[in-house]
Amino acid sequence: MENQSVIHNWATALSEIARETNKLDVYIDNLKDLLNLFENNYEFEKFFSNSFINEKDRELIIDKTLKDSFDINIVNAIKLMIKRKVFGSIQPIFKYALKQIWEYKKIEHGIIYSSFELPSNTISMIEKKLSSKLGKTVNFENIIDKDIIAGIVVEVANKSYDFSVKGKIEDMKVKIKENRN
Repeated sequence: MENQSVIHNWATALSEIARETNKLDVYIDNLKDLLNLFENNYEFEKFFSNSFINEKDRELIIDKTLKDSFDINIVNAIKLMIKRKVFGSIQPIFKYALKQIWEYKKIEHGIIYSSFELPSNTISMIEKKLSSKLGKTVNFENIIDKDIIAGIVVEVANKSYDFSVKGKIEDMKVKIKENRN
């Protein structure tokens, strides 16, 4: 388990740099891309966390691979994480930094689970409807869930809206039980 204060401090530092440099959108894109990279390539995180590999070599690889594609302050933070031996917590740090930036921008991030990839216009329509309902901007990520037969499940602002066939069947089951009594 990662040290929560370490995660909080690093994430807060990253989100404050994003605000101070007025690069909130750049940081959102960069952090999401880097999170995707590390989530899908566990060996990267393992390699850069390995203290048996020379620190300078790891930093050089970070420079060569990330410097041209990502904000220099994020790249420098990654190198500092290697130096301070907190690179193993990079994913929770980036997730929490994203959360703080979204909160600052008054953006609520949510997830739409579906059995197939939804068209962007459908996601936009759902974003608009829930943005007006919640009174803040809502951005959704579409995650494919093969357990959903048809319909969608929307999670946003600590709430879940189940519009799946399974959800409708569960609702009918509850209503039938209520009517029996």
